[in-house]
Amino acid sequence: MYNNRKNLKAICPLMQKWKDTFGIEPELQEWLLGYARILRVRRGEILYDEAMPREQVFFVCSGLLARVWWHSMDGRRNIRVIAQAPMMLMGTYHLYTARPSYGQIIALRSGVVLCFSRNTLRQSKLPGGSLDIMFARLLSKEKMQQDKLTNARLIMDVFERYAFFRIHLPELSAILTLEEQAQLLDMSLSSVKRASKFLLTGKRR
Repeated sequence: MYNNRKNLKAICPLMQKWKDTFGIEPELQEWLLGYARILRVRRGEILYDEAMPREQVFFVCSGLLARVWWHSMDGRRNIRVIAQAPMMLMGTYHLYTARPSYGQIIALRSGVVLCFSRNTLRQSKLPGGSLDIMFARLLSKEKMQQDKLTNARLIMDVFERYAFFRIHLPELSAILTLEEQAQLLDMSLSSVKRASKFLLTGKRR
C-alpha cells in the first residue's frame, strides 16, 4: 500500500468529482487512496505502449490523457479517445483480461494521474461491488465519447463532421487545439480551420 496522505491536495479534486459523479462511499475512497501510485506527468509523456504492455489503469486527476496510434505510412498521430477528470484509460481491453490494449496512452496536458495495477483492482474485496459499479460508470463515459466520435468520423462532409463534433462534444472542442481536433476527427488541419471558420462566418471559403 501507498501513503498518499501527503498528496491529498493533488488527489482531492478527483475524489470530489468521483463523489459528485458516482457517489462513491468513504470506504472505497480510502481504498483508492491506499493502493494508488501518484504520477505527475508532463505533456507528451508516454504512460503506456502496446509494444511494451503493462497491465495498468490510469485515472485522471488533472490534465488530459489520450489513447493514440501512429499511421505506419506517414507517421501521423491519430487520437482515438480523450480522458479528462474523472475518466480513466486502461492498458488492457477491460479489467478482467490481460489482453493488451492498442496504441499508446500519452499525456496531452501535464497533470496528476492515479495509477493502479490491474490485478490490484481485479482482486479488491470491497463489499457491495462498489469498485465494479464505479468502473462500469467510467467505462460508460468512455463508450459514450467513443460512440459520438465514431458517428462524427462516419460523416463524409468535413464541415458537417466538424459541426457534429462541436455540437455533441463541446467539452472536447473547448480544450483541444485545432491540430488535436484534426487528429481526433481524422481530418486535415486545413479542413478543421476551414470548418471552424465556416461555423463563425457561414462561408466555406
